[in-house]
Amino acid sequence: MTSNVLVVVAAFNEEQNIGDVLVDLGGHFSNILVINDNSTDDTVNVCKKFKFCRVVNHTFNIGQGGAIQTGIDFFLNHTCFDYLITFDGDGQHRAIDAYNMLSFIKSSESDLVVGTRFKTLAAINEIPFSKRFALSISSKIENLITGLKLSDAHNGLRVFTRKACMHIDLQNLKMAHSTEILMIASVCRLKVKEFPVVIRYMEYGQHPLNGLNILLELILTHLLFKKQ
Repeated sequence: MTSNVLVVVAAFNEEQNIGDVLVDLGGHFSNILVINDNSTDDTVNVCKKFKFCRVVNHTFNIGQGGAIQTGIDFFLNHTCFDYLITFDGDGQHRAIDAYNMLSFIKSSESDLVVGTRFKTLAAINEIPFSKRFALSISSKIENLITGLKLSDAHNGLRVFTRKACMHIDLQNLKMAHSTEILMIASVCRLKVKEFPVVIRYMEYGQHPLNGLNILLELILTHLLFKKQ
């Protein structure tokens, strides 16, 4: 069922988490591509222990958006794949959610399915209280920019069809790439759906102030699109 699916994992200094991520993914998917964004730790050597995993190494660190674009380019150059999944390398995503999203994109005939933390009580309870308000505000801003009506913002768990990937050419190489993807989907009139997922929060993670940086990137992305 997943032989025509490529899972792209963007990773930067994830030696403590990437092994567990690959074990989880390996139970559901057979084609996994790790984009090593010039890690300075042992991320690459951990990945090499898994025979079902391929690794593409960046010479320079360019950001998660850049890593995902590398994965999309790889996907488009390999016609054996029909679906692409983006999956974080820090252990916050669950492979079972990605697998269920794959089934959903096929049954719903969507072009892009994005995960949402705000459709089930169990998923909402996993979100630290300090982040719930910020995510709620971010999703409202994101909807204003994209014209879509989605409940979550910056959820990195997504499933793309080949049709959707053919439209993606990211200019934002950092965290705001998530909104840029939705902007492209909206402009190209792709069919976008949400699917409930659970995010497992770690002891570390983005500082709340990073949201300001992302907001600035969103505004710049919006202005870029207006010029096109």
